[in-house]
Amino acid sequence: MSDKYYTEVDEAVEGDFVDASAAGIDEHLTEDDLYGIKSIILDIETPIGACLEDLAANAKNGIVWQVAEHCKDKMKHIRKTQNRINATGKDLEGNLAKALLLGAEVLSQHSDAPVKLSVDVDGLVPNVFGNNGVHLWTIPASCGSQVVKESVFEPNNKFTRFMYEKEQKCDLQTLREQHIKMDVDPQKRFGLMDSQGVGWKVLTDNLMSPVFDDVRDHIIEQNKHILEGDPRIQHFAKIPYDVCSEIFEQIATPLKEIEKSYTDLYNIKAHFTRSDKQPWNSVSGLVKESAVFGQDSVGFEQEQKLSTPFSAGIKLKIKYILN
Repeated sequence: MSDKYYTEVDEAVEGDFVDASAAGIDEHLTEDDLYGIKSIILDIETPIGACLEDLAANAKNGIVWQVAEHCKDKMKHIRKTQNRINATGKDLEGNLAKALLLGAEVLSQHSDAPVKLSVDVDGLVPNVFGNNGVHLWTIPASCGSQVVKESVFEPNNKFTRFMYEKEQKCDLQTLREQHIKMDVDPQKRFGLMDSQGVGWKVLTDNLMSPVFDDVRDHIIEQNKHILEGDPRIQHFAKIPYDVCSEIFEQIATPLKEIEKSYTDLYNIKAHFTRSDKQPWNSVSGLVKESAVFGQDSVGFEQEQKLSTPFSAGIKLKIKYILN
């Protein structure tokens, strides 16, 4: 599809913040559960100057909208408490590829397009059911500008409070690179555990379990200076490879599920299509704006609608927190 039919948002809106709270383990996270909620408004628009004939030639599978590259950093959490409008670089934090979606709301819609349009957004489950499919949102033909303020939030991947608590202790990359190092011995005789990491805590909490009967004395002898020393001092404990591997997998299993539950905001896209699933330049379903007489008049009016540029879009507010 031609780059002509990729449009970009030019602004990002500052976030708002709430206090954290702890409750339950089974429900999806909400903005009341966490600290540091970020809110932005995505101004999702069809490309300037687009008409149905052009779209039929250049965007047969639909229009793809993306956030402008120079705006993406502004979607991160802002650490500053003063002069936050000018936050850059070190003042911004969070991995946009690992976002937890907490809310989505269509604030407004507008359209002078002669056909009904459907909008779908990555990471959000379609909720509007029609004769020709399911979509996140549909914009009526030639509806003008309308205030909507309707929630459309149904996350594609759910991230529970329990999962969030686990993620706060360690993510999969940190587990592999810092907490339990499995690549230090080419012969796989031992691995290293950070004495301040989650792997070491799991091991020491369970060291007296019968499962460690065969290796307990060896682990204690190898790491007596850590077990008997100041726990505030960081060390790397030398642990048999099989033990490292077993503990790594026990911790990694839920973390792998957590990794699947993120939404990639860095590459988030919205998609516009005709709601009736007809080709862009199909005359079927074109809205009629005036009474016409004779087949020639009908054909002229249809041709005009197919070649006249239109504008349509929604303002979508999303709330999220970043890894």
